[in-house]
Amino acid sequence: MNILSGGSQEPGETLKDADIRECLEEVGVKVKVKELLFVSEYIGKNHEHSQWDSEVHVVTHLFACTPQFNQSTIDKGTAPDPDLIGNE
Repeated sequence: MNILSGGSQEPGETLKDADIRECLEEVGVKVKVKELLFVSEYIGKNHEHSQWDSEVHVVTHLFACTPQFNQSTIDKGTAPDPDLIGNE
């Protein structure tokens, strides 16, 4: 299983729509979002680094996704987030 970089949900946006948008923004690939696989919750005050992140509360939702490639997306492409592109 590959896990893509994540992001946050916009106000009024569904989790699935946020997943589609983040994949487009970060790697330039449209995805079909399938079932929810995993939910993880991090509450900073309950962990060893609570002195730094006691106010942090993050809920992560991991969905199964399938890339949706077609000739137009391959020809045009979208520019992925430059901070997430590896340079060799």
